[in-house]
Parts: sequence; C-alpha cells; structure tokens
Amino acid sequence: MRRRLSALFAVALAAGCVLPACAEEDTEVSGDVDSLQGAWGHLRLDPRSPQFLVNKRSGQPWRACVPRYMTTMLPGFEAELDAAVNVWAHYVDRRIDVRIEVRDLPRATATSDLRALAKTYHDLCGPGFDAVLGLAPFSDATLGVTSGDGTVDRQGSWLTFRRFVFLRDFDASPEPLGGAPSEWASYSALTNGTTTADALLAKMKERSFVRYAERGKRLSLPILVHEIGHVWGLCDQYESAANCDPQNSTSHLVGESIMGAGSIRERAFLTDDDIAGIRALVKRPGFDAGWPAPALAAPPPVLSQPIELFRLDGIQRRAGSVVLGMGIVANVPIKLDFAYRAVGGAAWRSFQPMAYEGRTDAPILGMTLPVDPSASRVEVRAILSVRGASAGTWTETKTLTATE
Repeated sequence: MRRRLSALFAVALAAGCVLPACAEEDTEVSGDVDSLQGAWGHLRLDPRSPQFLVNKRSGQPWRACVPRYMTTMLPGFEAELDAAVNVWAHYVDRRIDVRIEVRDLPRATATSDLRALAKTYHDLCGPGFDAVLGLAPFSDATLGVTSGDGTVDRQGSWLTFRRFVFLRDFDASPEPLGGAPSEWASYSALTNGTTTADALLAKMKERSFVRYAERGKRLSLPILVHEIGHVWGLCDQYESAANCDPQNSTSHLVGESIMGAGSIRERAFLTDDDIAGIRALVKRPGFDAGWPAPALAAPPPVLSQPIELFRLDGIQRRAGSVVLGMGIVANVPIKLDFAYRAVGGAAWRSFQPMAYEGRTDAPILGMTLPVDPSASRVEVRAILSVRGASAGTWTETKTLTATE
C-alpha cells in the first residue's frame, strides 16, 4: 500500500521569507568560490520533480492561468511572463513554449488567505495548468511569493502538484515607497510603448536596462523574473538551509542578483551569478531533461551608462538649512555644483563644488545645504558635470532644480 504524504515548499522575495518553511536558522557556506559545487536549488528538487521548469522536456509547454485584472493593470504582462521564463532558458540554450490563458478571477481583499486564494484560482482555471498567477496581500515586506502544495509517495516522487505565483497586492497590503503608496508598473508602461515577448527578451539579453524605483512605482518585471527563477528551481540568495541546498549559490551573498532580495535598483536582466546558478543547476546529474548539452558561452558583459541616475526628489526645511533628497549613480568621475535662491529671486547663491572620483553609488541620498532662514521658500539647483578630456576640465551634463 502506497502512503500519500502532503508536501509544501515556499520561497519569497523580501528582506526575509514570508512562510514557515523559511523560518529556520541560516547555514553559512564557507570556502573558495571556485571550489564549490554550486548546487543552486531547492532541497526537494530532483529530476522527478515535474513542477520545476528545469525538468521540462523539449516541446513541453508551460501553461499559466492569469487573472484579467492583472493584464489590465500591467500592460504587456503576458510578454513579461513569457520573457521571464525564457531569459533563464536562454542561458542554457533552451526555449520554453509559454502558453497563457487570461481568466476572470476574483481580486484579493486585505483579509484573503494566500492558500485559499490559490485554491480558488486553480478551481476556476481548471486542470492542466502549470501555475496560476495573481496579486495577494502579504503581512511583511515581501514583494512576491512562489509556492504550491501537492502529494508525494514514500520514495519522494511527486504524485500531484499545484503551483501559484503571487505578487504583492498594494491595494490590499499597502507599502510606502519614496513617501508615496506603492503600485506596480509594467515595463511597457514605464517605457511608453508596447512590446512582444521576443523584443523584451532581446532587450534583457543586452544586459543594460536598470531602473531606480521612485515615486511609489515598482517595476514588475524583475520581481516576476525572480519568482520564475524559483519556478526553474533556483533558491533565494538569502534562503535558509531548511528549504534549499546548503550550496544554493556562491560562497558569499550577491545582493545585486535577481535571486537576491529586492532593492531600489531594478535590473531587467540576469547577473553573472544568476547565470552561473541556472547553468550549475542544469549541469547536475539527471537535469538535462532530454535537452542537448548547452554551449555555455560566456554571457556578454553588463552594459553600464556613464551616468545611470541623477534626480532630485524634493526639499525639506530644517531651521537654517534644507535637506535635498536626491539620487546619483555614476560610473565616471563627476562634479556637483549646488546653488539656491529665494523663490522668485534672481541671484543664485552658490556652494563650493563637490568632486567625486571613481564610481558614485547613492540612489537615495540626503544633501544638507545651509540657507538664509529669512527666506520663506527656496529653490535649489544642482548641476552635474563629468570630467573632460583635458585635465581639470569638466563638461556640464545635466541641470536639475527643486522647489520647496
């Protein structure tokens, strides 16, 4: 008689995990990076785990049931989901046939239970889907959850499995970002254009698009790519040994990886560590799933702009000074010139220029500037210059102003 066991796993993108499977004490992995085997995967992951994309055979589709409210809220979401699956596939010379069906599924409320919502979606979508997706409320800083439930036999072979992938529902569980309520924004919405899955994948393969979250908008694409990384079988950079192989990544955390925790820097491409992870996973014994051995060519280098970010977010008065909220990320030497004047005034009062050598990485920065306390309102000007061809020369690049 075969005994049927209930099985459960969960992964999340946040400062910590959201479900009990992630609550165990972390196990530190030490040793030289090059000497590690690079297991990169969940403890329950093996070649008999059909719910993971790494075990999809060539020609087998991956079917997803998506709520209509999600495609309405996020223009181009279907293309994002396809590209999120196939950007991982690209680096192991695979291509997954993603088939998406849009259904009228109910939106979560603030009191909705995650698993009950997933069961409702599965019941309404019907059999034959590899995953259901949607938005759900989370109680902490989590932005996305990939999970599921099913049954295994006593040998550990999966008998049934139902997966769900949920992003945070900011209406049901608000999260402030930059002083404004958070909301999702799709790649198409932020770039003011429509895109196909192939066009988006081509853009992701360039390894150049980086956005810095601001004004309450979060880019859905990198969170979706992270969650689909779990569907492939990869672990979080910050995951515990209770849910993942002890060698789930390199011997040190790579916070900028897609499989790292979410941050204000939103990358629409895989880092070298992400690529090493998916390649290490498919090279493990039994995980070829009948696909030809990948060529594993070196990925193209990440393309960085000289100035990745320069913005002013606002002014806050503090007695005889103002705090200028700003962000700057530069990969070349820069100089900043600040000045202020009373609103409506003519003359600018300048401060001593500030020069920075090497790389400047301050996407969230508070710059304190002394001002005339008798001025009722002031405006601040910031001029960004980059070093010119001749020593000691600077080329003005951009000027921004902010008003109190």
